[in-house]
Amino acid sequence: MELVIGDKSSPNFEENEMDIIIIRNSFHHFKKKDKMLKSISSALKSNGILYIKDPVKELDTDGAMCHQAMYKQALVDVVTKNGFKMEAEVFWGDQYLWKFIKQ
Repeated sequence: MELVIGDKSSPNFEENEMDIIIIRNSFHHFKKKDKMLKSISSALKSNGILYIKDPVKELDTDGAMCHQAMYKQALVDVVTKNGFKMEAEVFWGDQYLWKFIKQ
């Protein structure tokens, strides 16, 4: 295991280093989503996998969800416009889990 300290726009991984990257309950907090996704894409090997599990506004029926949660389609759109193809979408508990492949 190795500790890598990222910043607001990059996880600071080496290029073509990762097979899989998992983002859990935090994507909606990224301030610079495009820059972060470009950095994640460069860190993934060819056909690398990006998993994102995040809350979406459509499921906030009681107002208890984080106010920064995104709409489902907005999340998918920002990821796909940054070089990923959605391979799978699963509803899991009170969130969605997406599998994206680096293009």
